[in-house]
Amino acid sequence: MEPFIVLLPFHLLVCKLCKRAIPVDEITTHLRTTHKSLPASKRVDIIRACKDSTALWNNQQELQNFTVPKEPILAIDLLQTPLLDGLKCNSCSYIVYNVQKIQTHCRMIHNWVNPNKKGRQIKGSEPHDMPWRSGVPCQQFFQGQHGSALFKVILPSAHTAVTQQQHNQDKRLISSFNLKYSQLQHHTTTILENKGKLAPSPWLNHTG
Repeated sequence: MEPFIVLLPFHLLVCKLCKRAIPVDEITTHLRTTHKSLPASKRVDIIRACKDSTALWNNQQELQNFTVPKEPILAIDLLQTPLLDGLKCNSCSYIVYNVQKIQTHCRMIHNWVNPNKKGRQIKGSEPHDMPWRSGVPCQQFFQGQHGSALFKVILPSAHTAVTQQQHNQDKRLISSFNLKYSQLQHHTTTILENKGKLAPSPWLNHTG
């Protein structure tokens, strides 16, 4: 089925050479226009294998119901390298690259009113006053068609940092637990020893 692979759990057919998803019904056109160097017989085998695969999204009509992840996920190696200049709405998962588009979205969907006349920034205003944030790493499955919405991703370095932070936190919790357990053992031993010292001697019971 090379150069295609099914990307789970999304069940998307991804071209590993182009690093983007392709609807199953568009494989023939994609191979003919983008990968002309492949022999015709090879293309026939690829098309047959792809249509027999577990890919679920066949055409543009079906992709109208396809939704991208709403929550951040780890960057997908099979897709193109994440871009780092996404503009993400603070109220939902909508991401674009264009300032005018994010402004329109915030105005139409979230009733935002631009405080800057004609788009000019008010003197003294800060970027964080806007209902979106910039510099968001993002990817997309498809390009220029249905299902092409951008989604936020976590870069590998950021994931490593979070993992290390969690690891350090776990170590601190374990150390704290061990310390408290040791203190409890010592306290219990002390109590038992004191009780032993205060208990009457069995010899006194026989001589009294």
